Amino acid sequence: MAEVINFVSGPALDYSFMELETVADCLEEEPRSGVLSSKSRLRQVEEKEVKVVALGKKKTKPRVKSQYEVTEITTCLRLCNNSLPNLDGLNDVVEELFDHTDKISWFDFSFNQLKTIDLGLLAHTNLRSVYLQGNQITDVREVPLIDPVLYTTNLLCRC
Repeated sequence: MAEVINFVSGPALDYSFMELETVADCLEEEPRSGVLSSKSRLRQVEEKEVKVVALGKKKTKPRVKSQYEVTEITTCLRLCNNSLPNLDGLNDVVEELFDHTDKISWFDFSFNQLKTIDLGLLAHTNLRSVYLQGNQITDVREVPLIDPVLYTTNLLCRC
């Protein structure tokens, strides 16, 4: 994937209120909002259908992208108000759903059934916010310690 220099955060990939029981369940669901990665299974099906329809159309020259254009990319994942007992497989799911995993800035896991937090969450060094309220985390020490060297600004965890 090409490096995106000029970008703005687009709408979050929103899987809230979908009765998901595992993080991987969202790979089979269409999000309420947000732009799926070109690697997503759901997106690949849509592209095949579009190719069949577009065969009879005239070809046009590709548009050259200006250095002043800003690309809208999805940088947020909302999995709130589901029935997630853990975050197993989160990084694999993120790899499939996002084109630019290095740009992820927040996760919303609020109002699930989480008891602990997966340390794999810390692999996202641009992460700024993690929403955890309404879960079954009874000990704040369950929230992993954040290495200040990795994060350029403060990471906000709301429990």
